Amino acid sequence: MTARKRSTGSSSARADRDNPEWTERDFARAVPHVGGKRVSMSEFRKAAAKAMGRPRSDNPKKSVSLRLDRDVVAHYRDSGPGWQTRINETLRRAARLPKQVKRA
Repeated sequence: MTARKRSTGSSSARADRDNPEWTERDFARAVPHVGGKRVSMSEFRKAAAKAMGRPRSDNPKKSVSLRLDRDVVAHYRDSGPGWQTRINETLRRAARLPKQVKRA
């Protein structure tokens, strides 16, 4: 049986000293920067919103509602993660469309 380590609390005290919680005064004095350059709050908000999430695709997928037979869905789901992509590839082949080029 292994012994449990006891938390002494010293690491959390050290973390607080190294990175104290910001006060109202700290927030009031803060200056927004983007890419090392000082910017206005509106520019900062725009840059922050743009940087969130995945990059926009050059060829985004279209969300559709499609009714398929249960056994068809079960077959693709049973093959593991990526089953919707595999259905898309099967439909591309059936429609004789060229393969999509994946971009890194």
